[in-house]
Amino acid sequence: MLLARGLHADLLRARRSALPREACGLLLGTRGSGSSSDSIRIRALVVADNLARGIDRFEVDPGAVVRAERRALAEDWQLVGVWHSHPRTEPRPSRTDREDAFSGWIHVIVGPEEGAVRVRAYRIVEGLARELVLCPEDVPRPRRRASRPSKGPSAPGPATIGSP
Repeated sequence: MLLARGLHADLLRARRSALPREACGLLLGTRGSGSSSDSIRIRALVVADNLARGIDRFEVDPGAVVRAERRALAEDWQLVGVWHSHPRTEPRPSRTDREDAFSGWIHVIVGPEEGAVRVRAYRIVEGLARELVLCPEDVPRPRRRASRPSKGPSAPGPATIGSP
């Protein structure tokens, strides 16, 4: 799953500006022809007002949902998920996050500054969270190696496949 250029920094900035409360919003993007998370590209995020009463909860303002849906329609994108921050805890879904999750959506969680991994993505289905690989486009991706079928002792070694 790809995160469009600059959005990683935007998520961190939104998290900081909402402190000590949780920040939240929506994710707009495109889904490829495959059903895997690899075919999703998050192209934009919408920062929403957090209507939750407590500082350790989030509730996306319904007006932000309407604005996000209009933008998605105008750009030929889709509403693909929701994001929120955990100001003091690791970016892993809490029990409340798992219970309240929209099945089929991507759930991005932004953790505290001190954490080694500050932004993580999940797919949550029936209360079970599965972490997804989130690749910011402005961070170089590692090269992968693919092997070629052996043609005997003089066959060339593995080929290097560049990032798309």
